[in-house]
Amino acid sequence: PPSLDLVETPDILRSLADRKKMRPKLVIGFAAETENLQKNATLKRKNKRCDWILANHVGPDQTGKERAFGQDMNHIYFVSEHGVEEWAPMSKEDIAQKLMQHVIERFT
Repeated sequence: PPSLDLVETPDILRSLADRKKMRPKLVIGFAAETENLQKNATLKRKNKRCDWILANHVGPDQTGKERAFGQDMNHIYFVSEHGVEEWAPMSKEDIAQKLMQHVIERFT
């Protein structure tokens, strides 16, 4: 039978954040978590050395309804060097607009 050697894929987010030259002025990552969302997302932000993480729960909620994937609404936690900011559930378009507002505030 063929060998199933696993090969680690490059960590694109960390490689961008670790750049000595030409690092983007803002590195944003995303985290889809099934448990310990705030703790795991905070650790991921630090380990990946990115500026912000937008995290959300994935998988079924307590009622068995799927969260995030395939849904119009999402519940985001914005993780930065200042801590965790919980955003009220909103449409993915509204999340994008709110994120862009944070970007604008960062650079003005």
